[in-house]
Amino acid sequence: MNFEADRWSFRRQLSTNQVPQWMTDALAALLARHPNDRLEIVSRESPDVADDTPVWRVRCRDCPGKQYIPGPGETLLNFQVHLKNRQHRRRVKTRLAGLARRL
Repeated sequence: MNFEADRWSFRRQLSTNQVPQWMTDALAALLARHPNDRLEIVSRESPDVADDTPVWRVRCRDCPGKQYIPGPGETLLNFQVHLKNRQHRRRVKTRLAGLARRL
């Protein structure tokens, strides 16, 4: 799997969904510091049926079911705690070891 191609594909997808610029910038900074992690911004439907504004979350593709609310403010500091989590680091390491064996 080509992770760089995966990132570019994802960035093209994001551009069509009008993700706030601060969020794409913050994600790019996180990916630069954690190049082996698989992160993405996803939108969820607003709980308010009358409101069609997307609710943005950060998702870790290495940890199924993990989505984080951005913040505080216009940052992804809440998500950075997840990136340091021991279980997350182990999952990334396991995925990378599996990829190395396939090469």
